Amino acid sequence: MLLDLFLWAVLTGFTLFSAGHALLNKRDPRAALIWIVLCFSLPGVGAASYWILGVNRIRTRARGWQEEGRGLPDLTPAYCDWSPEKSSILPFRSENFAGQLNLVDHVTRRPLVPGNFLQPLHDGEEAFPAMLNAIAGSKETICLSTYIFESNETGRRFTDALIRAAERGVEVRVLIDALGERYSFPSIRRLFRGSRVKVGRFLPPSLLGRGIFFNLRNHRKILVVDGNLGFVGGMNIGDRHLVDLEDNPRRVSDIHFAVFGPVIGHLEDAFNEDWHFATGEEPPARTSKELPPFGEAFARGISAGPNEEHEKLQWIIVGALNCARHSIRIMTPYFIPDR
Repeated sequence: MLLDLFLWAVLTGFTLFSAGHALLNKRDPRAALIWIVLCFSLPGVGAASYWILGVNRIRTRARGWQEEGRGLPDLTPAYCDWSPEKSSILPFRSENFAGQLNLVDHVTRRPLVPGNFLQPLHDGEEAFPAMLNAIAGSKETICLSTYIFESNETGRRFTDALIRAAERGVEVRVLIDALGERYSFPSIRRLFRGSRVKVGRFLPPSLLGRGIFFNLRNHRKILVVDGNLGFVGGMNIGDRHLVDLEDNPRRVSDIHFAVFGPVIGHLEDAFNEDWHFATGEEPPARTSKELPPFGEAFARGISAGPNEEHEKLQWIIVGALNCARHSIRIMTPYFIPDR
């Protein structure tokens, strides 16, 4: 009798604690409500499911630094004297953008840096040749991160270029999402076997450890060459982005950007954080730290994902919408408002 009462008390306490944790920590009210209902409707099982599937325990080193109060290394290029207090000097400063600048300054951990130039590249017909030319001209380092890396003709062109770069002494690191690599067969990793290219896998699915969080994926598409030329945008690597091929039934139109200037350091930092998380290796020193100004654009890198404290991109986009006075133009493959 006493044992039954004790077990009932433990189960009740576990259920109440789990439901309370969901109430206080789930930022989406609907998700919190669902987990609370599960905790009470399936005593024990619902609470256990919440701790296994509903709590994000994935933390990158950057987040760990923040939690320990150590902060991040100074990410501002040495020559840049930008600070949020100097927002008034921006040439595009106006009353309706004041709140937006203040918001982004405080929810991101990277500064706004001047002296950049961003060149739009439409579809694979423009982006892939530019990226391959950059890889072919590399001399020191290549950092490539992508969600999908297909082993079709386009993917093989990239693997061949990366392997050739590694053979001539360039340090080549490729980070592939462990689920994204399964979009084609054979896996692109097989094509790198026996080469000098370092390949990392982001969160391989498993029944133990952090691999159980199979829904936490790395969708970043970043290429940084020699620390002075970057590419970022929406395109994975594969034939799907060659939209001019009429016999390509899976073609997908998207946009990428070639990036010049000191904001490349933000891309390199984001890659290095993910590389350390996925491989455990200490990232090398940033090669883009002393980049001089290249253009007139102000820019900053904004990292978003399950390891971040806030839904930064959502806040920033909503803030931008509230700043609008005349027009709003949106182009996106996904539009799923949470309210």
